[in-house]
Amino acid sequence: PATQRRKRALGRDLKASVHEHLFVSHDFERDDLRARLAEAPFRMTEPSVFVWEGVTMYLSIDAIRSTLSALTSRLAAGSLLVMSYYDSSGASGPPSRMTEALASLLGERFRTRFAPHEAAALVEEFGFAVEHDSGRDDWARACGQTALGAAQERLLFARRSTGNSG
Repeated sequence: PATQRRKRALGRDLKASVHEHLFVSHDFERDDLRARLAEAPFRMTEPSVFVWEGVTMYLSIDAIRSTLSALTSRLAAGSLLVMSYYDSSGASGPPSRMTEALASLLGERFRTRFAPHEAAALVEEFGFAVEHDSGRDDWARACGQTALGAAQERLLFARRSTGNSG
C-alpha cells in the first residue's frame, strides 16, 4: 500500500493517455487476485495493461504462478503484461551484491530469479506471447552507450494470446 500511494502521488500530475487507470492493492503471497479484480471495476472484456514492476523478485514461485493463473482467467485477449524480473543468467550484466544487500536491509529478501528463457517459458505457459524482453545493457547499447555498474532487472512485455479461460 505504501508503494502504491507513492506511485499515485508521483503520477497525479501526468496527463492520462489511456481511458482509465485502475489501482488494486494486493498482497501477492496472501490475497486472491481473481477475487481482488472481481471486486474492482475491472473490465475483463476489454484489453488492458497489467504493470507488474519491481515485484517478482520478492515473491515465491508459487505466488508468481498464482498471479499468472489469475491473469489468464481475468485478462481479455490482446491484453499486455509488463513484468520486471531479476535476471539470474548474467545476460543483464554482472551481479549486484549491493542491490540484494540493500533490499535485505530494508526487509525485502530476493526470493526468485529467472534467466530470460525461463521467464519467457513461464509466461507462455499461462497463455502470454513474449513480444520483448530487455535489460539496462540492451537499452544502453540501443542508445550507443555503455552501461555502467551492475543491474539485473529486466523488463518483459507479453501479450495475452488467447481468450479468457475462467
